[in-house]
Amino acid sequence: MKASTTPEEPIAVFCNPLGAPDRFRWHGHSYRVEAIDRIWRSGPGSRQGRRLYQVRASGRIFLIGFDPARRSWSLARSPWRLRMRQAISDLAGRLVI
Repeated sequence: MKASTTPEEPIAVFCNPLGAPDRFRWHGHSYRVEAIDRIWRSGPGSRQGRRLYQVRASGRIFLIGFDPARRSWSLARSPWRLRMRQAISDLAGRLVI
């Protein structure tokens, strides 16, 4: 998966009882996490750093992150086809005919 060139986007994440992502919403679509392939921390101090999850949902791979300092989730990376589809949809919504 290629890295996104856009900044991270805030997303709504619903966690399982262990605190891992179970479902998330992005641009009005709901995705069920089918598998968590990898979990790691990044940023200053590995214990307090951001937690990153590489997940599979709808047959695609997403990278979502949790920032414990802000208590917020964001989408760090998404499949380029989904980003392209969303960009076209956003552009079409701005067109005035």
